[in-house]
Amino acid sequence: MNEAMFWDKAWVSDTKVEEVKMIDLLMHKSAVDFTYKILGDLKNKKLLEIGCGSGAQTIDFISRGARVTAIDVSEESVLLTKQ
Repeated sequence: MNEAMFWDKAWVSDTKVEEVKMIDLLMHKSAVDFTYKILGDLKNKKLLEIGCGSGAQTIDFISRGARVTAIDVSEESVLLTKQ
């Protein structure tokens, strides 16, 4: 099984999605704080997020005014992020 197939299968699993959302909630604050310390104000900045996963940080970037292009090896992950 290649990497894309592995992640596609993981992202269509309700259990996996819930587990990842929990991890995102636990790690999100420190990751976001670090990111914003480096990037500063995101208003109208263009960002490329590589490995968007569940889309939690993508949503946060957008809510802070960034224009985000999010990609991931998993098509299912990208679909989840779009939702």
